[in-house]
Amino acid sequence: MIYYFTPYNSEGKLGEAYNDCCKIVPNDDNWICFQDFDTMLFPNNATDGIQQTIKDNPNVDLFTCWATRIGGRQQRYRGQISEDRDLVNLKKESERCYKVNYGKITKLNKFISGHFLLFKKKLWKEFPFPTKTKQGTILGIDNVWSHRLLKANKNVSRLDFILSIHFYRLDTNRKNKGHLKQ
Repeated sequence: MIYYFTPYNSEGKLGEAYNDCCKIVPNDDNWICFQDFDTMLFPNNATDGIQQTIKDNPNVDLFTCWATRIGGRQQRYRGQISEDRDLVNLKKESERCYKVNYGKITKLNKFISGHFLLFKKKLWKEFPFPTKTKQGTILGIDNVWSHRLLKANKNVSRLDFILSIHFYRLDTNRKNKGHLKQ
């Protein structure tokens, strides 16, 4: 069973929101998927492929995926940040990625950004999300958490057939983080 969430709380405490969502998942072997509010997944049957890949790769502790726009280089689809604003084109590319790369994963060795995080509750129980970083209570929560997992030799892998359409400040300078600061 996979529980899907878009965590947030009104105080801007992302780590607390992540932890609150994890607490309500009933079983340690249930999977938890966090997606940012500004993301979309295609095709419609993407969850079928995700579930099959989980079954086929029981050694993976945390999955992420590609993104059309993301800061982390190892999550950038085709190595770049897309400036495409046409949702129909982006949907078609996401569907093409799914078809061409179905079932493929890549093990990662650097911290990741949390536009898409997929993990078991028991991993969270071993490694709860931090509630604060040097940058505050929003920025860096995902990076610090994934860095801890890698340091503990957990398997962090990318679903190479999932391309998340990520808005990621398409309307402003992507380095503008003013809306995220406390």
